Amino acid sequence: MPKLYLTLVLLCLLKVFAFAQSDSTRLTTIAAKLQKQSATRPAEKAYLQFNKPAYSAGDTIWFKGYVVVGAAHQPSALSGVLYVDLIDGANKIIKSLQLKNNNGIATGDFPLDERMKPGDYRIRAYTTWMRNAPEYFFNTTIAVGDIQTNAVIVNPVYSIVNTNGTEYVNTKLAYTDKFGHPYNNREVTYEVLADTNLLYRGKGTTDAMGNLSFSFPGKTAPGQHVTVNSHFKIAGGVTVSKITPINVANDNIDIQFFPEGGQLINDVRSKVGFKAIGTNGLGADVKGVVIDNENNEVAYFSSQHAGMGVFAFTPQSGKTYTAKVTLADDLVVSEKLPVSADKGFVLAINNTDSTKLTIRVATNAATLQEKQNAAFYLIGQSGGVVYFTSAGKLDNASFNINVPKNRFPSGIAQFTLFSATNEPLNERVAFIQNNTGLIDLNLSSQKTTYAVKEKVDLSLLAKDNSGKPVLGNFSLTVFNDDITPVNENNENTILSNILLTSDLKGYIESPNYYFNKVSDKTKADLDILMLTQGYRRFEWKEILADNYAAITFKPERSLSVSGTLTASNGKPVAKGKVSAFSAVNKFAVDTTSNEQGKFNLTGLNFTDTARLVIQARKENGDKQVTIALDSKPAATVYKNTSGLENGFIPPVLSAESPKADTVQIATAIRSTAFKFNKTNDLKEVTVKQQRNNYGTENAPWMPKASPHSANLNGVGHADMIFGSKELEHCVDFVSCVINMLPGVIRGPRGYTFAVTASKSLTAPPGIKFMLDGVFTSIDNLSSLNALDVESVEVLKFNNYLNVYGTSASGGLIIITTRNGTVDINQPNILEAAPGILKTTLKGFDKTKEFYVPKYTVNNTAPFDMRDAIYWNPNIATDDKGKTTLEYFNSDVKGSYRAVIEGIDNDGNIGRFVYRYKVE
Repeated sequence: MPKLYLTLVLLCLLKVFAFAQSDSTRLTTIAAKLQKQSATRPAEKAYLQFNKPAYSAGDTIWFKGYVVVGAAHQPSALSGVLYVDLIDGANKIIKSLQLKNNNGIATGDFPLDERMKPGDYRIRAYTTWMRNAPEYFFNTTIAVGDIQTNAVIVNPVYSIVNTNGTEYVNTKLAYTDKFGHPYNNREVTYEVLADTNLLYRGKGTTDAMGNLSFSFPGKTAPGQHVTVNSHFKIAGGVTVSKITPINVANDNIDIQFFPEGGQLINDVRSKVGFKAIGTNGLGADVKGVVIDNENNEVAYFSSQHAGMGVFAFTPQSGKTYTAKVTLADDLVVSEKLPVSADKGFVLAINNTDSTKLTIRVATNAATLQEKQNAAFYLIGQSGGVVYFTSAGKLDNASFNINVPKNRFPSGIAQFTLFSATNEPLNERVAFIQNNTGLIDLNLSSQKTTYAVKEKVDLSLLAKDNSGKPVLGNFSLTVFNDDITPVNENNENTILSNILLTSDLKGYIESPNYYFNKVSDKTKADLDILMLTQGYRRFEWKEILADNYAAITFKPERSLSVSGTLTASNGKPVAKGKVSAFSAVNKFAVDTTSNEQGKFNLTGLNFTDTARLVIQARKENGDKQVTIALDSKPAATVYKNTSGLENGFIPPVLSAESPKADTVQIATAIRSTAFKFNKTNDLKEVTVKQQRNNYGTENAPWMPKASPHSANLNGVGHADMIFGSKELEHCVDFVSCVINMLPGVIRGPRGYTFAVTASKSLTAPPGIKFMLDGVFTSIDNLSSLNALDVESVEVLKFNNYLNVYGTSASGGLIIITTRNGTVDINQPNILEAAPGILKTTLKGFDKTKEFYVPKYTVNNTAPFDMRDAIYWNPNIATDDKGKTTLEYFNSDVKGSYRAVIEGIDNDGNIGRFVYRYKVE
């Protein structure tokens, strides 16, 4: 339970009065209600660190999950299971992992199919407890490309204009390679589509900066989606097709105004934050003027960062105010400001001092006269813990309070002004950016420039803010920054996520901008963000009324099986004895049903899939009991609002920027086309962004493999493949498949390929089975209906088995069902009878080990093209806060980027970025 910090301090610069007993009681009452909220409904958060910012088809996404709870962000023991989903652009889950949360730590990986459709994919992570507040789910967008889609980056810029009553979209498409080098003087043909309706088509040539400009009529039907399909000729007959969405909504911009503290009060000078969002969903640069209803100019403003800015003015009674907003294309739009009130308060914060906050409470003469000497209270809290309180009397129109920042941890602090009747009057959030709660991390090496394939030794040092060593758990990734460039401001980091974005409503553009290179400007911009972004923790009115949010999902401390016992007459069986065991996985658990016949078998801990036998008896031993298992409702997949935090944004170019190497890129694309198309005549290669070759003449080597296959070698890369037609006659699925395989014998370890047995001096390893990406035992396949299977891939020889290491050294049979995934939300009943039920249960997913090669001085290893150089999610420092790490560079030269993140047992978090050269 979080400790409650109460500091009852009187800080009043004008007239001081002593705390009355009633004041202390009111403050304690307010704080106690917040403590109850925090203790009974602690906020749990999840954050994932990835091994690199973007991926290609055929890569593996490696990640480490950090699950924290409470105001101190301590590693969470509240939940024992972390769910991680890979979601496509249509908001469909294509892969789901169930990971064991060990004291706030979980690791996992998503192997990406070599034929995976390029695009933006989302990864979300959550616990069952977090489903009570889905806004706390971790969400990030990952770009997945291939050599074709990565070859050309299209950056659109567009504006909507009205010419002689007709709406046009002025469009400029900038074509670059992934390093931002422009494709100059390249021929492009294009079509503009509204859904499937052709609006416009044309052709042109890119200029020296790789830009292609054109206009088209922008009138569309409501709800239509406009895209530009451009066909870009690189070189040597190689054409790449790109699909670029264009937002042609009638409203060019959405701008909102946010008075500081929540409201404008007549005759009180107030700051007003604003946020302008463009048609692309990102902040838009604007400027403008505020006029009153008599057309007098009262304030000027311009955006400072990401479409946000702030201005100040003093509203007057009887007047209304309008902002005349000038957009980037000089179009002027009008927006009403919130109506000012005749009475009330303004709560303002000055956050420019590094050591303290200056809080100002101000009102007007009308309010002062009406509420003369009325009591008021100010409370400052962070993460549900009260760190500051103050009380005073209203005997002056304005007063200031200085609050030391070191009272608060790093992160968002909320200040609320309460009336004498405990009514919340004003709120203001501020970001405390200090060293409290942070770990000082440092990575170092003996030199800053290395050779290819050279061994690198990194030293890690972790200290707290007082210089003492830190025992912590960390994860390190190293990748080639030249091959996988990253926009550092757009990164989603452990600092930006846990301290900032997880506690704010809505999408936060460029979250790491506020932490990357901290300056007076970033601090000022962060304070504007606090003015314009909603705080998501709670509403005071509900807390004070004891109107707490309902708890639908209880913490899931382990895997479990739940259900209901009923008698033959349909009535629930109370105090029934329920047990479950697995002979293969060697565990047994038991429990007792409640008055409603409900039971929950907890404490299950196993990997892959287990076959369970569940038995139930009445209290008197009668076995005439029906066992019905509960389904586990899937978490709703909401529309993606996370943005492309890790996506690549080409740098701003000048006329002297290097040009894209069109010949080299075209050669690479032709080489890839040869690999996949198996053709010797490539006079012209046209690469489309969206193409599916499964089972076509363009991919004859995989005519039957399911596109949903989890084969790490790539879909269809197998020694044998059986499709649904070959399987439709099967009655006993396992026996049928085994009989279709040549050279299979039954040995002491189950079925074995004869070629494997002939090479083994001891008992040969058996054939392993994988069902929809999850290793499983042959017993769990006995009830599988062959009609539900889309394909079976057989891996027999080392050229396909090596990628699985020792997990499947004796062979692997990959089974893919028509749904492409095991539905873990519905119980899979194998057999049911009175008092007994046999079922299968999906366990924790196992994480593969990241491959780290080792090279000798005179190595003759093949050319190493890795861009993901090193990934270690399990790094622990010693009692001196130190540890060392070693790995080898690849053959690819460039700037290498090492990123370390982590946490200690007290919830302190840290991050450090280190770079070196490979030449």
